[in-house]
Order: sequence, then structure tokens, then C-alpha cells
Amino acid sequence: MFKATLAIWLSRSVNLITQVAPGELRPALWLTLKAFLLLFAYYQLKPLREALILSEHDATIRSYATAIQALVLFLLMPLYAYLVRHLGTQRMFSGVLVVAVISLALFWLGHGLQLPVAAPFYIWLGIFNVFIIAQFWAECAAYYQPEAGKRLFPLIAAGATVGGLLGAVSAHWVFIVSGVGGAFAVAISGYVAVWQTPRPISCKVAQASADRSVDAKQHWFRGLNHLLLNPYLMLIALFVLLLNTGNSLGEYILARWVELQYSGADQIGAFYGGFYSWVNFATVLCQLFLVSRMIRWLGVSSALLLVPCLMLGGYLTLFFLPLFWLTYLYKVAENSLDYSLQNTLRHTLFLPLSGVQLYEGKAVIDTIFWRLGDLIQLVIVLLGSHWLLLDLSGYLLINVGLALVWIWICLRLQRHIALLSADLSRRGAADPGA
Repeated sequence: MFKATLAIWLSRSVNLITQVAPGELRPALWLTLKAFLLLFAYYQLKPLREALILSEHDATIRSYATAIQALVLFLLMPLYAYLVRHLGTQRMFSGVLVVAVISLALFWLGHGLQLPVAAPFYIWLGIFNVFIIAQFWAECAAYYQPEAGKRLFPLIAAGATVGGLLGAVSAHWVFIVSGVGGAFAVAISGYVAVWQTPRPISCKVAQASADRSVDAKQHWFRGLNHLLLNPYLMLIALFVLLLNTGNSLGEYILARWVELQYSGADQIGAFYGGFYSWVNFATVLCQLFLVSRMIRWLGVSSALLLVPCLMLGGYLTLFFLPLFWLTYLYKVAENSLDYSLQNTLRHTLFLPLSGVQLYEGKAVIDTIFWRLGDLIQLVIVLLGSHWLLLDLSGYLLINVGLALVWIWICLRLQRHIALLSADLSRRGAADPGA
């Protein structure tokens, strides 16, 4: 009786977020729980990363560490591809989690021994999070057919969003009560919980989903070759690159404003604490009540244009009205939509792809091209600060230009999505028993 009541309550609650067909609820909830735990653990470490790097070094070293992350990813891709080819994707996912737990324990020990762990930890965390999130979403994309994925990805992403919100809120209190050691302990516990969360292999989502299985022997490092040969994959890569570059440059613009408005670590920390709280809260609302409806009402193609158009209008407005409070409100809106709608859309773009293109192409895009956005942002800041001597208005105009290019990329993606959808429809009509 209790199980039946719980199942009905869960089904009704989930249907507030998206439409779930019979047999889809249980596996979707397992994946949602895994996404929740991944982001909860990460947001224990994100403020810890900032605290360590800024207490041992300064903001300049922090910028260099961000750039080093992108360079190290280039070096790690051959090794990662070799391991995936020989271990398989699921064993690799579990292996990365085990390495993460051991690494965090060593960083915790090193900090206790007063070793200089801040910069290595900063670089390690950025690289690890990119790999583990890319691997998780690749598993999700392989598990679902495109139509099921479009409905259920918002639910899974909602789990990640709520995990990030609760992780950020709890990290504040963990840091106050037990300091650095407590943050390490909670994060390690979170990743152990992810490791122990079962993969929903035995749950029957849709018979056709089995056709999405992928040969684990395929070489992930060939993803770069797939990008060069597949215009659709290359457009996704450019989409992701511009997404991270524009957002990172916007974070720099906000930081410049904060330097003008506040002084001292306590004031700046209090500001960013409030800022991230509002961003995470707005992200949860968008993920729960907006994302699924926007994709259902507008379709993936049209929904892609929402954030680039917001970016264009937002930075044009800030160029003519350079006000701190307006910048604050805009960044809350931009970040919340980036973390909810845009994050879901960029993973949805991979749904029509085959297994080899999915795993190899997605690995390169979600690791190298995502971090290249950080590297390009650093180059823009260094050139603007030391060579071009730009003020805030100059960086605002650069983001206006990036928004225009981003809109053009989205329009090109719309054409390819239409062609892929038509091709899938033709193949479905030719094989009605599939």
C-alpha cells in the first residue's frame, strides 16, 4: 500500500516537471539521484577550491590555473581514450569515482600537513568535474532514444540543479562548523554515494533504447576526427565554446564591478555568497518549471536562441546603462538560464547521434572545447588589460560580438537539426517494427 502510494505521488510530482511514460519513472529517478549526488559533492568542493587558491595565492594565479586546466586536458585525452577503450564506459565511470575519492583524501592529508596543495587541487577539480559530468551525460544519452531523452533530460538536469543548490547552501554551514576538513569529508561521502548508486540496466525504459548501446572498444580520442568530418558535431563544439567563453567573460565583468563596489575578503565573500544563492535558486525554478515547457512548446531548435538573444540584449543594455545593480540582475538571469535551459539543450543536441559519434565526439566537446572557452576568456582579459587597455565598456562590446556569432551558430544548428530529424523520420517509416 505504501509503495503504491509513494509511486503515485512520485509520478504526479515528476509530471509537474516533464511527461513520463509508463516504465520510465524508476530508471529516470536513479539517473536523477546520481546527477543530484554528483553536483552536491562538487558544490562542496567549489567554494573550498576558491578558499584554498585565494588564501595561498592570488587572483592572478587563479587565472593561470584555469588556463592550465585546458592545456592539461589536451595531454590527458590520449590516456583517457586508452582507458575507455580497454575498460569500457561504465567501468571507466566507476574507476574515475574511485580515483576521485583517493585523490580527495590525499589532498585533505596534504592540507593537514600544510603542503602547498591549492594550485594542484584547483587544476585537478576542474579537470575531474569536466570528465565525470561528460561521462555521466554520455551514459544518459546512450540510454535513451531521442524523443525520450528530450522529455526526461530536464528531469535528470533538475536533479543536478537541486544538488548544486543544496550543495552550495550546505557548504556554507559545513565550512563554518568544521572548516576545510568537513568540506573534504562531505564531498568524499557524496562521491562514494554516487559510486554505490545502481545503474538502471534492468529497468525497461523502451525496447528501442537497447539499440543505443555502444561498443566500448571504440577509440574516444578519434572524437576530434569526427568533429572535422561532421559539420553538426563541429557546430555543437562551437556552440559549447561560445557558451563558456561568453559566460566566463561576463563573470570577469561582474568581478570588475565587485572590485569597485566592495573592499576586503569578508565583503566580497558575502556578496558572492548572496549572488550564488540567487543564481542557484533561480536555476532550480527554471529547471523545474521552465526548461521542459520551453523545449516542448518551442522545440530544441528555437529554444537554442533564447540565451544568445538574452546575451545580445543584456550586454547592449549594460553598454548604454553601465550600472552595478543592473549587471548583478543580468548575471543572475544569464547564469540561471545557462545552468538550466542551455545546459539541458547542449546535452540534448547529442541525442540524434550514433554511439561512436556520441561517445567520442561528446568527450572532446565537453572536455577540450568547454575548457577552451576558459582559455579564450583568459587571452581576451590579458590582451584587453595589458595591450588594448580596455575598460568595462570594451569587454561589454566583445560579448555583444560573441552573442552575434553565437546566434549565427544556432541558426546553422537549426538547419542540421531539421535534416537529422527528417532522416530519423524516414528511417522510422522504413522500419516500422523498430
